[in-house]
Amino acid sequence: MDYIIFIKEFKSEDWENYVSICNQDIEIIEELISSQEFELKIPEDVKKVACYKLKSQASSWFYLELPLINGTRPIDLLDMNDGLIVIKEILLRIPA
Repeated sequence: MDYIIFIKEFKSEDWENYVSICNQDIEIIEELISSQEFELKIPEDVKKVACYKLKSQASSWFYLELPLINGTRPIDLLDMNDGLIVIKEILLRIPA
């Protein structure tokens, strides 16, 4: 699949702003992170935003085959060039 739309739409400033919002509830976010099993290769900022948006479903979301990206699992994107950007843009689009 061509993920170019996500890559083009991604703005690192938007991501950093959202991470800052998540950090306002850092105690809750850290508790959610520690209560779930995450792959080591998932960056901390991505874990924070995933937990903020998806709560207790955050770690399992990385293993879902998402129709939005033709059934690709977000965890598999981490092994691709620009995959992390695609994951971040998708997380930004999920309603909180």
